[in-house]
Amino acid sequence: MSFEQLMNSYAARQQMGKLEYENDRYSLVVNDRVEAACFQVNGRFYAYSIIAKLPEENSKREELLIRLLEKNLALVAYERVSLCIDPDENALALYASAPIKSLSVDVIEEAIVALANNHELFVKWIGQSAPPSGSAMMFMP
Repeated sequence: MSFEQLMNSYAARQQMGKLEYENDRYSLVVNDRVEAACFQVNGRFYAYSIIAKLPEENSKREELLIRLLEKNLALVAYERVSLCIDPDENALALYASAPIKSLSVDVIEEAIVALANNHELFVKWIGQSAPPSGSAMMFMP
């Protein structure tokens, strides 16, 4: 089965309708809130999702990355989901991958479920690192 057929079968199983295909990627929304892209490169399938923009200040960026990478170590082994930095978007992203040779609708589904579940975890963890809402920061008009 071709990659296109597998993705269309996945969409049919999930009752998603037709998937958007642009820039060699299929775009979809999982659980009505997690935007994901699915694509194939170098013999592998990838499910990919941006979770947050990176802080501009280097010290805050470094602190956030260290904390998230520590949490990510366990996930890589268990969930096969990896945290990465998307330099084009200046953002943190998650991805799950699988070899194209053994790709099936079930494998796609498992990867996307793991991506969506972990996406929500990372968004929560990033939110815990945000400054309190009553902080003394002031924005100038």
